[in-house]
Amino acid sequence: MKTLLLHTPKLEDFYLPFGRYMNVNYMPMGMLAIATHLNAHGHPTTVVHVGIEKILDPNWSVSQQALNWDVAAVGLSLHWHYQAYDVAMAVKRIRAARPDLFIFIGGITASYFGAEVLETIPGANAVILGEGLEPTKQLVEALEKRADLDNVPNLVWRKGERIVANPTRILHEAALLDSVSYADFAPLQNNDSYVRQFGFPLAYAWELSPEENRKMMTMGRSFFPLMVGSGCPKVCSFCCGNAVTQKRINAGHRLYFRSMNAIIDDVKRARDAGYRTMALCFDPMPKSTPFFVELFGRMKRETPDMDLYFECWSLPEPAFIKAFADAFNAPHSYLALSPDTGNDAIRKKNKGYYYSNEQLLATADSLLEHEIQMDIFFSIGFSGETSATALDTRDLMRRMAERYENIRRLMVWAVQLEPGSPAFDDPGKWDIVSSRSTLADFVQAHGSRGDAYTVLGYKIPDFFGDERDLGRIEEFEQHMQQFKCMEFCFHAKDPRVYNHPLLGRQECLEKRRILASRRGQPAPRQVISAEYPHHEALRAERPDAERIEV
Repeated sequence: MKTLLLHTPKLEDFYLPFGRYMNVNYMPMGMLAIATHLNAHGHPTTVVHVGIEKILDPNWSVSQQALNWDVAAVGLSLHWHYQAYDVAMAVKRIRAARPDLFIFIGGITASYFGAEVLETIPGANAVILGEGLEPTKQLVEALEKRADLDNVPNLVWRKGERIVANPTRILHEAALLDSVSYADFAPLQNNDSYVRQFGFPLAYAWELSPEENRKMMTMGRSFFPLMVGSGCPKVCSFCCGNAVTQKRINAGHRLYFRSMNAIIDDVKRARDAGYRTMALCFDPMPKSTPFFVELFGRMKRETPDMDLYFECWSLPEPAFIKAFADAFNAPHSYLALSPDTGNDAIRKKNKGYYYSNEQLLATADSLLEHEIQMDIFFSIGFSGETSATALDTRDLMRRMAERYENIRRLMVWAVQLEPGSPAFDDPGKWDIVSSRSTLADFVQAHGSRGDAYTVLGYKIPDFFGDERDLGRIEEFEQHMQQFKCMEFCFHAKDPRVYNHPLLGRQECLEKRRILASRRGQPAPRQVISAEYPHHEALRAERPDAERIEV
């Protein structure tokens, strides 16, 4: 039985310096692994990335393609909530074109909402909860045999008119996770375009050419997200990947590290596919320090041509820093630190891995000494934060920009409300007011003409301490974006470089002018300012164009 796995990005967004853009372009790590697992067991499986197909052919549509698919089942990723609208629309169009297909959905957002996915997306037949390698294989085998689905683990499905949650839930054994490749690109249609096109950040601007996107929207090289382990021992207020939520959606939780041999095999496969930079975001310190010291040494010996981009959850320890410096050289290797806020008290309230500003600076001193390049990630909009404490973040950023010549980017985004985060599950406890509580809320939010960077889904009642706190959530979102533009804008010609907010707004204006010229619009003349706020620029400059659909 043939199966197709479909990754649908958030196809339509708008942000002033990007124009119309596509987000969530990286596939979840598990999609290639599931395809490899199915193929290895005699179930031919192809992976299709909707975004790549539409870049290569703007007229590509899932409705038309579905008519030609020689498959019996289609699985869609709903890993990030940003995908919710596009996944719902893809299912609707596939179902209309091919009533015969079995359609299932997986990913962390799908797993969190479970049966609610089937209530919200009526064309879907099933949801796979949690880890999907073996459940997907058993689902395909049951469908092939036309057997009942009652024994498929981790499955919620339509049984006649009822929605049934199967009682059997599993976590995969280490041997299975080590045996499967997460870097086999053979099942992915147009895999060479996927490898070449998507770097970091993850946005793809529709109003720029593929070449311009690689130059203006990414850090130059494509990054391969390397699967080294899973699980998290901590709970952050804003994160859906926390220990409690993982235990809920997986019906169990454990910290797991893949074997060194399995990881190195994937590095080599990714290199053969065309990647030169591995990206890691799995960092359960301090247990992980010996693991990564060994991994870095193996990579230095066996794949010396590979660079590494490593996002630290906590502060890296001295042994980790030394091993990284020994194994990976500038200019294409980085360590990314995420202090999130410049205020110690706000960090302690919201971040599972707490450390003080002084500890942060001491670590940054060590990275400077070892000549390791840094990215530093901050956010605004945390529980308990005010505009005054958010300015502590601005001040810390300026202090670090002046002190460390090895900093490349200092980035600030507003916190998004993530399903499965503590703030989403109990907004009152975290002193926020939320406009989202169901999957349908996310489908509606991401189906609007709003932007993933600015439409947040919540407000903090006393954030500004003035009349700006009196409005609705939508007005709070506008004020937050204006605050971000004025105090935290970091846009630069080179996405790898930090810019001062005023220079960032000027760079934003230059990008807006380029886009306006291509649209045939009058060129904007004003930077974002108190006199010309972001929401007025948005209203004046957003093109009235037909939505890009699956």
